[in-house]
Amino acid sequence: MKKYLALLLSILLLLGVTPTAFAASAEEVPESVISILQELGAENPTVKYNTRNTVVGDNLAQDPATKIEFNDSSYAFLDNTGDIIRIKRVSEIRELKKYRSVSTSKFETVDSLKAYIEDTLIGTDYELVNEYYFSEDTLALRYEKILFNDALDRYDYISVRINTTLVELETFYKKSSGFKLEEGKDIISEDKARVVANEVFDANEKLPTVRLATVKTNNFFDNAVEEGNLRLAYMISSPTTVVYVDAYTATIIGGDIYKAVLGGAIGASELSTSSASINLAKTALESMGYTTTTKTLSSQFGTDVPPLLKSAFYSCSHGNATMISSRKDLDDENRAFYSSDVPSGTYKFVFLDACNTASSQWKTAFNISSSSSNKAFLGWTSTVTTTASYDFCVDFWSYISSTYTIYEAAQDAADNDADKPIQFTGDSDYDGYY
Repeated sequence: MKKYLALLLSILLLLGVTPTAFAASAEEVPESVISILQELGAENPTVKYNTRNTVVGDNLAQDPATKIEFNDSSYAFLDNTGDIIRIKRVSEIRELKKYRSVSTSKFETVDSLKAYIEDTLIGTDYELVNEYYFSEDTLALRYEKILFNDALDRYDYISVRINTTLVELETFYKKSSGFKLEEGKDIISEDKARVVANEVFDANEKLPTVRLATVKTNNFFDNAVEEGNLRLAYMISSPTTVVYVDAYTATIIGGDIYKAVLGGAIGASELSTSSASINLAKTALESMGYTTTTKTLSSQFGTDVPPLLKSAFYSCSHGNATMISSRKDLDDENRAFYSSDVPSGTYKFVFLDACNTASSQWKTAFNISSSSSNKAFLGWTSTVTTTASYDFCVDFWSYISSTYTIYEAAQDAADNDADKPIQFTGDSDYDGYY
């Protein structure tokens, strides 16, 4: 086969033809890969072509070495070492859900499927760090690379989604960071890191929690910090703020604030990404057919939110399970808008970009549920920082198209980079368009 390919290449070059992709021989794909895919439900897996330097239409794995197609609409990508880095069965699962009895899963329980995935695709070098429901019947799992002891690389991760009704793997995505620990250097103690971080915490804030992990540097606290470098740091968090303390140099190399409503202290005026976020939303919503989309920056959510509650609504603010708010100071009751104040109407697409908004109260207020047709709701299942939410929005709005559903766009945007606990509710076939 290899001799044949070499001969074919020679003939094409003599004819002046430059091939952009070649059919990959099955012998070049490890038998274990085919076996794993078949165990996960792949029928007739076909090594379609070598996709290097070929656009394959996937938001997350742009340049895989090999593509394997199966079950008409599903595929897997391999890297140049033959390891699986991407499995996508969203369209296939969507069809199976319409005919639930058609499922041919070889796994009796979600736990048995999860264990198989961990044994064959993940291994012992990764730790499960987050597990929540992305949608009513889609379990989201995130694993991060273990550096040592309790230290994890947040940017070397594996994302898995399992349809719990069908007991089928829906998506798998593995991303490496290339991060390496500094050799011959000792890290500072957690106590030392706390002392450094306390320089920016308020004296009355609760004792912060600490996590040792990789971070991307930013100049949130110090304009002299070069942004975007991957460093090992102590992430020291209070209910409102997270500070990054370099684990080697004991210097503050970045941080963020949470978009949460905790203990009555809420706010949005300090959210530097608000303006950019609503600009992204306005542009995307108008391209989706919502021609009267209006955007505004406001400190008076109580009075300014209701006029904006049209068929599509996006809010970038602080929030909780029953309230979104524009400012920290609640002396003025108009700072906040409550789920109980949502007027009746036909809401097709709602995205509350604020902490803890993936609540039953908000979904009920907008009359969007898992059984809704041509409707979608997005909210965060827990606290989220301004940076993480903005990065999600940049990806999410760019992924939206008439051929790409809200459900898929949210999945891919959540899987791109650091952990983002977004939750989808609604019609998984809906593309968000008016």
